Amino acid sequence: MTLLGRDLSRIIIIDNFPECFKYQSENGICIESWTGNEEDTELKELMKFLRGTNEIEIVINKIDDVREALDILKKTLNNPLA
Repeated sequence: MTLLGRDLSRIIIIDNFPECFKYQSENGICIESWTGNEEDTELKELMKFLRGTNEIEIVINKIDDVREALDILKKTLNNPLA
C-alpha cells in the first residue's frame, strides 16, 4: 500500500493470511478462511463494525484514522471483557 501511495489512515485490509498485511499490520484484520459453510457469518459481523452498528462506527463517525478504530476492535476481540 505504501508503494502505491495510498493514505494508510483510510485503508483497511481484510484477509485470511496475516502475511498479506505484515507491512501494514495496524491496517489489517485477519479473518478465518471461508470453507463454503453457509452458516459462516464472520464477514457479516465485520460489516457491523465497518458500517457502524456498534460502538466503534467507522463510517458513521467518519473516523479520521481507521487504525485507531482497528486497534480498539483488536483489543476488544482479544479481551471479551473489555
